[in-house]
Amino acid sequence: ARERTGREQVSVEATRAALQRSYDVLDHLYCGVLLVSGDGVVEYANPAFCAQFGVADAPGALVGLTAAKVLEKIRGAYREPDAAVERILDIVGKGEPVIGEEVALRDGRTCLRDFVPFQASRGDRGRLWLHTDITERKRAEETMRERVELQDRLAKVASTVPGMIFSFRLRPDGSSGL
Repeated sequence: ARERTGREQVSVEATRAALQRSYDVLDHLYCGVLLVSGDGVVEYANPAFCAQFGVADAPGALVGLTAAKVLEKIRGAYREPDAAVERILDIVGKGEPVIGEEVALRDGRTCLRDFVPFQASRGDRGRLWLHTDITERKRAEETMRERVELQDRLAKVASTVPGMIFSFRLRPDGSSGL
């Protein structure tokens, strides 16, 4: 029996080490990660989650809090806090996956939100929230949209001008050509 207890202890330690290694990996992700148990208690948050939502607490300080308390901590980060809270409660209530939902933040940033409800092999339930900052991508899309609009306007003007319009190009040697 003593040997079995020793094996069980090794197994528990290996499981803890694997779990810690998983958390270490999640700590280094650029997207915000929040893991909530089936009974609504935060099991894990990474530094990116705290940074994205302006949470001054260390990620470990969120562990053990109810999801409702964490929601109160982050609600001010949303551009429309009441609507955001209502949407989050709706998502949790439905319990269906949500992938790539855009979320507007108060400071002008935009995130993609993924919600992943799950049931672990032991029967435990939980939910995983992922928030990926796509602000730069949104800005690039807006710049591209503005350029296309400008090009369309210029094409309309050019189509109303009688005659021919020439395009001059400056060559590397300094001369110009058509």
